[in-house]
Amino acid sequence: MFDNFWTRIWRTLIDNFDFLWQALGQTLVIAFCGFTIGLIIATVVAVSLTHQKPNRAIRITNKVLDILIWIIRGTPIVVMLLLMYFVFLSQLRLDAIIIAIIAFSLYCGAYMTEILRGAINGIDKGQFEAGRALGLSNWYVMWKIVLPQAYKNATRSLGNIAIMTVKDTSIVSFITIIDITRATQLIILRTYDAIVPYILLALIYLIIVGILTLAIRLIEKVVFRHGK
Repeated sequence: MFDNFWTRIWRTLIDNFDFLWQALGQTLVIAFCGFTIGLIIATVVAVSLTHQKPNRAIRITNKVLDILIWIIRGTPIVVMLLLMYFVFLSQLRLDAIIIAIIAFSLYCGAYMTEILRGAINGIDKGQFEAGRALGLSNWYVMWKIVLPQAYKNATRSLGNIAIMTVKDTSIVSFITIIDITRATQLIILRTYDAIVPYILLALIYLIIVGILTLAIRLIEKVVFRHGK
């Protein structure tokens, strides 16, 4: 079963390199775009939800946002992906990868909103009062003073979401996208060898997660050194 194991790993990689590389690109594009757009969404929503003096319109909007976040966080990502592809966006004739990015953006955005909301609420409220005493608006204090500190405090948690997003992209084959996981399954169908391709797949994910982990630690060091 494991005779010439590493030779078989290497041979599988070489024989299918172009196919795996293209599939890996799909995986990374979906993960990167989903995380980046999700972070933008989360920032805007978290700022709205933690507004110091919300008017009636903001309060109503925040109630709606809270309900949407609860729905998204309570729905498995695979279910959301299928709903987006077969129900909500089915009439728009969008490319499957675009639908996957939308689904992952909303999913990541919902989780990162809670992370950033907690980070913002953890900032001393005296900073808002000091900003207002200097004649600064609440929005200016939030964007220029509070948010940078919130990002710093949430660096590790946001990094964990990035890692989770990469791993969760393994489900996008449900909507016909050939990602690295689906590519592996197709190789197995062609070679009738499940052991080597699946172990190779695990190694690829481990390498990606390892690189992300090192990057997150480097960012933490830079951010906290700069903060000091």
